[in-house]
Amino acid sequence: MAKVCKPKHSTGPVNAGEERLLKFLEVRLPDSFYLIPNGEYPSMNPQGAVQYWEYDCIVVAPHAIYAIENKDYRGRIEAYNDAWFCNDMERPNPIKSATYKSKLLASYLKKKDRRYGLAWVDTIVTLSSLGQNKSGFEKGSYCDKKTFLLND
Repeated sequence: MAKVCKPKHSTGPVNAGEERLLKFLEVRLPDSFYLIPNGEYPSMNPQGAVQYWEYDCIVVAPHAIYAIENKDYRGRIEAYNDAWFCNDMERPNPIKSATYKSKLLASYLKKKDRRYGLAWVDTIVTLSSLGQNKSGFEKGSYCDKKTFLLND
């Protein structure tokens, strides 16, 4: 069972979907994995302004670090590279923002300790709504490969 490590100022999962994700991962991943729910980590732009980025869940595994963006969308999802449609309402592709946040996390870790710069940081999106499926995803597409259901 994975170990949950709540950040100092975090209250843990902020909604039912994130709670389902955390419980799912906690019982299915081995003891050598660590789960960090709802951590906020800083990034500094070239002008010196600091912005904090929230991560739904970070999984620290022996072989990699995964930044997980969780979506609790209900209904039919169609996923395209530019946008997603949930029940015919357009939403931004969450893989784009999650990938950006993964790059910021990798940079943050490298600044903390250069050895962390050797870690592989990857991005995935999870769909945590009960009964959700990926029937609207093009098989083999980038969105399909980076998005997982809780029963995957």
